[in-house]
Amino acid sequence: MLYTVGAIVAYLLSGFMADAMGRRRFLLFTFVGSLILTPITFRFTGTVAAMQFVAPLNGFFTLGCAYSWMAIYPAELFTSSVRSTAISFIFNASRLVAWFFPIIAGTIIKSFGGVSNAAMILGSVYILGLILPWWMPETQGKGLRG
Repeated sequence: MLYTVGAIVAYLLSGFMADAMGRRRFLLFTFVGSLILTPITFRFTGTVAAMQFVAPLNGFFTLGCAYSWMAIYPAELFTSSVRSTAISFIFNASRLVAWFFPIIAGTIIKSFGGVSNAAMILGSVYILGLILPWWMPETQGKGLRG
């Protein structure tokens, strides 16, 4: 529940943060936070009290910010003729890929040697988030494309 509380706070603040820091910096902020919080959550949190503190922070970045950017940034990247299709594709393509992972989660966890190792290996994808935003156009302060 605390993880979700952190996500809700991010949902409420993400638009303001993206406006203040710019879209690319917001993405960088999201992925840096996620990259830092993944090892803290899965390697260095050994008590319930520590997890109660870390879970909302983790939820803020890995759920809240990581998904709210999809409602902020893509709408500004596409023209009105393809905007809804493009945003729907971006949001739902990940679901098309992700549906399979809960089915094989046990196998993944076992093959990587436990939940912590699996989280660290799969969480390394956030490294791409440190690189990719710099190839994306900055749309802060620009109107929607016609």
